[in-house]
Amino acid sequence: MNELEFRKAIIDEALSWVGTPYLHCACIKGVGANCAMFIYGVGIGSGVISRDIPPPRWYTPQLAMHSKEERLIEYLKAYGAVEVDEPQPGDIILFKTGKSHGHAAICIDYPGKIIHSLPPAGVQMGDAFEGRLERFSRRFFTLYRED
Repeated sequence: MNELEFRKAIIDEALSWVGTPYLHCACIKGVGANCAMFIYGVGIGSGVISRDIPPPRWYTPQLAMHSKEERLIEYLKAYGAVEVDEPQPGDIILFKTGKSHGHAAICIDYPGKIIHSLPPAGVQMGDAFEGRLERFSRRFFTLYRED
């Protein structure tokens, strides 16, 4: 798949998750997902993450607040993601919500449009600088690889 097809596949799949309720550690479109499992589900559903890659392991919502363990970054690297300077449509934005990065979103049109899962609203369109997200530093990753 070329880069345009890759980015379209991720965005189309992410949009199909909008309205999915927030449910910690769940990954079922229309039923429930948290931010990490939403990224995983979109990657699987769009075909850009192999079904052989295991889902993120369980963690508490407070992990990023109190631990320097960069678990979200490690998940992304396991999926084949690489860090980039600026996000393109379909790339992933990680927000540092404490001592480590604890929230993930998919870029639609940075910074104006992202899709992410937050309690209690669930998977929704948003803005990378809305509400409490404004104060968090961020890193950007892409799953796209040129063949």
